[in-house]
Amino acid sequence: MVKVNVSKQDFLEDFPKEGEAYAILESDDKYAFAWGTKYPYANELPETDVVDESGGVKWFGEEINEVRDYIEDVAMKPIPPVDRLYYDYDAHEWFSVEDLIDWAIYTSENRFSHHEIGWPYHFIEATSHNQKDALIQKGKEYEPIGWKVASFREAFWDGKEWVLNDESKFLVVVYKNPV
Repeated sequence: MVKVNVSKQDFLEDFPKEGEAYAILESDDKYAFAWGTKYPYANELPETDVVDESGGVKWFGEEINEVRDYIEDVAMKPIPPVDRLYYDYDAHEWFSVEDLIDWAIYTSENRFSHHEIGWPYHFIEATSHNQKDALIQKGKEYEPIGWKVASFREAFWDGKEWVLNDESKFLVVVYKNPV
């Protein structure tokens, strides 16, 4: 058995289901991804990879980003993109698509109310096609409260005119619908 520590920022409780967790655990010289009902909560883990009815453990090298990439690329695969969590390397935090849209709305409204911009809108650079598609899908839920999401080659309102979002295939724009 190997003694491990967990960082709160890398512990996703009640994910993907209630009573389960995803965790990045650290030993003296390597990192592990643990999932399920037992291993994410453990202070000691088996020295080798294991999968059983309660979850599992997968060991990695000295780079924590290897584990985060594995979680996004492999462990999150069975979870619908709109329900996944995505790691923001700048903020060092996991976010859902709903968190990203809520933050974009909050930021754009705040900038608009402080006269930094002429109309509430905010750009989000998606980290993958899945995240971009999930942002667009989740964005439809915000239309009844007056917000829209423009994807690549769609127009958004900037307060003066409709502007084509042609910057990047991964860029989406959350904006207040003028209609």
